[in-house]
Amino acid sequence: MKIGIIGTINKDTIEYPDGTARHGWGGMLYNLATLSHLVGKKAEIYPACFIGSDSYRPVKKILNKLDGIHFDFVNKVPEKNNHCHLTYRDSEDKTEILEGGVPPLTYRDVRAMEAMDIILLNFVSGSDIHLSSLVKLRRFFKGTFYTDIHSFTLGKWPSGNRYLRFPKKWPYLAEVSDYLQLNRLELGVLLGWKFPVEPGSGNIRKALEKLTHRQEARPIDFTTRQVLVTDGARGAYLARFSGRTPVISAVKPSRVIKSGDTTGCGDCFAAGFVAALARGKGVREAVTQANRSGLARVRGDSMYSF
Repeated sequence: MKIGIIGTINKDTIEYPDGTARHGWGGMLYNLATLSHLVGKKAEIYPACFIGSDSYRPVKKILNKLDGIHFDFVNKVPEKNNHCHLTYRDSEDKTEILEGGVPPLTYRDVRAMEAMDIILLNFVSGSDIHLSSLVKLRRFFKGTFYTDIHSFTLGKWPSGNRYLRFPKKWPYLAEVSDYLQLNRLELGVLLGWKFPVEPGSGNIRKALEKLTHRQEARPIDFTTRQVLVTDGARGAYLARFSGRTPVISAVKPSRVIKSGDTTGCGDCFAAGFVAALARGKGVREAVTQANRSGLARVRGDSMYSF
């Protein structure tokens, strides 16, 4: 089984409400660490990313210690690596500043990933790959495609401050994806809101139904794809579609952790889901594994300091 991952590895500086701070590596590294732990001895994992010259050596050292990682699509670039500064007001509300920045991947950088069985796309910077390159890759790729929309809903001011914004080209992501992951806030942003959809299966169903009726400039056939809406400690919602009507299944975690560092939980969730698919598990089992992987991150797993 060959698993490709497209994204960016960040430096993260995180300040918590109590005034403490942590400096570590994040972004796509959370995907890689989780996948390596779950299937690294039974699958080949191919990250596709650029790493800034200021960070290449320490990141490569970390990746060398992970089972199953191959470096065919990992390249050093002269630009400074992405450095994300997160300041949490509470467990979910945060401000974000992004410094530095590696360039987006092009089709030439990822074309050989057409040979993968599964591709996981994680928008960490929001511009990890050119959309035209993504569409071209999907045209030739015949495997399973999983997209975490993540920072695609974030814009960036010249100062580096990031802000929520409606991404007009989001239908391209749905179009290329067999599975589309987003959280309640990101779902709200796709509806043109600046606040999250309220939790609960009924609210998620109504929001997704509104989304299917928006259709934007490019009509999307949701019947050929599934949507996962993550909801923190409450677990996740899995949506299948009958026409434009979503059928919602709530998948609760096996245990609840009331507090902890939530940075990277969505990344670990996506990797847990993909790992389950790689082992031949069904979608419901994959969501259960995804929940476990997200909770493992809250407990402190998959952390790398710098």
